[in-house]
Amino acid sequence: MVFYHCANQIAPAVNTQNNSPAQFTAAQIAKAVGRHARSIRRVMKGIPADGIKMVQFKETSFWLLTSLPPSLLTELESAARRGRYRTVETLLLNPPQQWEPEIPQSEWSKHTTEETCKRRRAFAPSLRRNSSEPIKAADLEARGLADFRAVFGYEIQARHWRDQFSKILTRDRGAENWDRLEIYLSDKPARKERPVSHALFSDVEFRPLQTLIAGFQDPATPSRADVELLWIHIFELFDELATASSKPKTLKSRLFLFLMKNAPFLTTAKTVGALRGQFTTRRQKENQKDGRTVARPPAFELSTEDRDKIIHHTVFNCGGRLSQAWRELVTRQALSEALLSRLLANPSRKSYVPNFIRESVQPEIDQLLELHKGPRRFKLNGAHISRDWSGVHAMDWWQADDFTMPIYFRAPNGTGGWNLMRGQLLVMIDLRSTRILGFVLISEKNYNARAIRTLIAKCAMVHGLPRKGFYFENGIWRAHILKGKDDPCACSDSEVELGLREFGLKFVHAKLPRAKPIERVGNMLQNLMERLPGYSSRNEITDKNERLELRKRECLSGVRDIAREFLSEEQWENQIARICEEYNSEKQEGKMTGDFSPEKAFEQFDNPADPLIKLDARAHYLLSHHRRPVVVTKRGVNVFGNWYLSDATGSLVGRRVFAWYNPELPEFITITDTNRQNPVMIPRRIEVPAMDDTSPLLAAAQAQVEAHQSPTKVRYRVLESKYQRKFRIMVPNADVNQLGDSIIEGTKVAQRRAAENRTRAAKASKAFARLGMPYAPGVHEEQIRAAENLSEILAQIEALETKGATL
Repeated sequence: MVFYHCANQIAPAVNTQNNSPAQFTAAQIAKAVGRHARSIRRVMKGIPADGIKMVQFKETSFWLLTSLPPSLLTELESAARRGRYRTVETLLLNPPQQWEPEIPQSEWSKHTTEETCKRRRAFAPSLRRNSSEPIKAADLEARGLADFRAVFGYEIQARHWRDQFSKILTRDRGAENWDRLEIYLSDKPARKERPVSHALFSDVEFRPLQTLIAGFQDPATPSRADVELLWIHIFELFDELATASSKPKTLKSRLFLFLMKNAPFLTTAKTVGALRGQFTTRRQKENQKDGRTVARPPAFELSTEDRDKIIHHTVFNCGGRLSQAWRELVTRQALSEALLSRLLANPSRKSYVPNFIRESVQPEIDQLLELHKGPRRFKLNGAHISRDWSGVHAMDWWQADDFTMPIYFRAPNGTGGWNLMRGQLLVMIDLRSTRILGFVLISEKNYNARAIRTLIAKCAMVHGLPRKGFYFENGIWRAHILKGKDDPCACSDSEVELGLREFGLKFVHAKLPRAKPIERVGNMLQNLMERLPGYSSRNEITDKNERLELRKRECLSGVRDIAREFLSEEQWENQIARICEEYNSEKQEGKMTGDFSPEKAFEQFDNPADPLIKLDARAHYLLSHHRRPVVVTKRGVNVFGNWYLSDATGSLVGRRVFAWYNPELPEFITITDTNRQNPVMIPRRIEVPAMDDTSPLLAAAQAQVEAHQSPTKVRYRVLESKYQRKFRIMVPNADVNQLGDSIIEGTKVAQRRAAENRTRAAKASKAFARLGMPYAPGVHEEQIRAAENLSEILAQIEALETKGATL
């Protein structure tokens, strides 16, 4: 009969003996599912019994399968599947027998028996409480942990106690026989030690060892002297047999098998691995006696040709994967016959490589693979120079670097919203003490050399200039605005772009990240940022912060308040300042600072005998401004791609001047002559919208261009009049003069009217544009006047609104 359970319709179970539906008590159901009968009665409390029958002279309620609740039926189905019963009825009629361990109690070791008895003393009280009295789970667990601590003398976690408690209940299977010792057995019991049978394994080659063991006074537990003697004979016999054997590894495996069966007392772990380790250790000690090291030659010497083929194929064709390279070479029969003849024809796994091959080639593969990936990687992971910092003082050298810190902060996007960015952080440190001197936060994805120059100027205002120079990396840190530009055509330093070399400062550039101590400083700063809002991760590409990404999307869409989730630019800058102070005051215990904090090391390693240079306020422009020799062209002055022009540049076209550029104020430059005299402030060229003829910037830009070209025009007129050709004056008669005067007067009137019409048309066009209406020539004069009046009214209204907003 098959039991069906579908859509809560159950086929009734029938007793095959009398063809009547089967009846089951709570005890039967509990035994089938491995639970207490009391818990089953609690489940069936609200369900009327289908009848009452006598069980052990007691009236006991019973139920049909159709009366059981769905939850209990599901549990019975699961128990039937686990026990491989055909139906639930079969499970209930033939419940599982009591649980028995794999190792009978008679074979338990003494330690296992003692531990099992202690577990019974620790868990039995809780099991009895759970069976006999209503008790809360928390109270039962607390009292059970106390019982365990009283018996074993140490505490365990509540989760572990619950697991053990449930396991004991499952093993009991509802019998509630809490005195039965087997249900408390651990998962990995130990057996009793059996007497050694010396006839279990015999090998003719190792018979001398078997004879030696049999001659011991107690072969089962020999003395220490007997064990040492046995090891000596083992090594002597193995060396003798290995010399004549073609398969020394197989010989060693057979030796270990012999010793495990005939001399298990050699290792307490009773495993071949432990015996192998003890064999290797004792063999090394035996070979190193009297200060000598005796190494037995390898069983097989790998030829140079085979070795080179394996290494080449692994490095150049398989990306360093030795297993793949070995498999391909063996498949193609690309190795020597002598090597192939010693290989297994059917290895146990695909990635099998003989140990002697792997040990021979793997170190060189690892070394060559680094170089194969690139010379820079080879340098980074190879040998490196160790530097002695004892001869360097604080403030001798400065070092700076850029960091993209793992904190997202908010910055205005210019349209009333926000952008979330990590920005760029430039940090300057004193190289000797690693003390942070200053920083610059840039709310952009990239930075330029002008930002670096600004960082240097900020640090110099507080600390003065370094004594010797800067230790930077390459790339943008070699820009002319920092180092200057070597001009082979210049006659003196005053004619070239010197950058910060003008102050006698040197520039040294690191080639590898290992040579930059500031890299470690950046890592230390990031260690102090993980507790801040907006923290993402050190490597955002691989370490995805899903919760942060969700908050970013919700803040940008307006679901969350961005001000509560992310710092503003000003708040983030204040946090950076606090973190830098915390780093400077904390002891770092590095090679450069020792037991001092960066702040203390800055004072300890200072050189008072060589005072620093600090520019006062009047001379600070020498540091904050970059001096660049340029030639004024007919288009103006070009500095870092920006054009500057005014009436002063128009009179200096073709002359060589000094352009003083301030990275913090790029809108203006100051030009002087090469003697640093006659300074003039020059504005940057005004940018005008490409297709907007009505922009107010257009007139300003035209005036700026006119001012630059005005000196040239004046000069042109002066020269034109100075060398103008002289002519004889013709004296016409009265009629000619009168006609000429009339024509001239008429021309002037016509020109004046044309100018008035153009002015009138421009004014009308501006009025119509202000009203958002198209203008075309021929519009009636009254319409023009109405548009102008309305335009003036709108202008007055806007002025009043602006004034009111200002107030």
